Amino acid sequence: MYNFQYNTKHRNIRIQEYGRHVQNMVDYATTIEDKKERQKVAEEIVNIMINMTDPGNKSGDSLAKAWKHIFFMSENELDVEVPEGVEVSETKELFVHEPMEYPQMDIDFKHYGLNVQKMLKKAQEMENPEHREAYVKLIGSYMKMAYRTWHREQFVNDEIIKNDIEGMTKGKIKAVLEDTQFNALKHNKRKTSNRPHQGKRSRNNNNNNRRRKRR
Repeated sequence: MYNFQYNTKHRNIRIQEYGRHVQNMVDYATTIEDKKERQKVAEEIVNIMINMTDPGNKSGDSLAKAWKHIFFMSENELDVEVPEGVEVSETKELFVHEPMEYPQMDIDFKHYGLNVQKMLKKAQEMENPEHREAYVKLIGSYMKMAYRTWHREQFVNDEIIKNDIEGMTKGKIKAVLEDTQFNALKHNKRKTSNRPHQGKRSRNNNNNNRRRKRR
């Protein structure tokens, strides 16, 4: 499981709606030395961001917005490729985001954040069982990471997360949890570095990925 805690005290949350955990994930991604691993982690983070704000919407506009946000949150230090067909502007607008809807709600499990409750509510509404199971697996994996960040000295396993999901959903998706393992954010190999960040990212321009040199 990734360790997203290395710089929790050093980087401000650049887009409050995504919360501390997603900011930590973005910060971590900028430290990954291996290009393929860094790309894979960035794509997972973008997927989580979309599911937090607009579940099920993978349109071009939604993808472009998420990629725009991840570059903004990394302070333009994330060196990855955007998907073909997705354009991310180089203008100053890259560093301006539109406020997202973020209703105030009372939650019992505050360490998971408001977005987790919203995602679980969306999961309850899904009719396709395969899609619901995959979505719950992603949510549970994110919760597992959040739990580790919040309770640094405590052990966490799938059963703890399943019990919390059951409590948060009042048992409405209990059947989905029985055989689910929350390892969507787990990888066996990674290479990280504490090298100084150098501004570099890649984007799609006219449907062709073009690399921008490090400054």
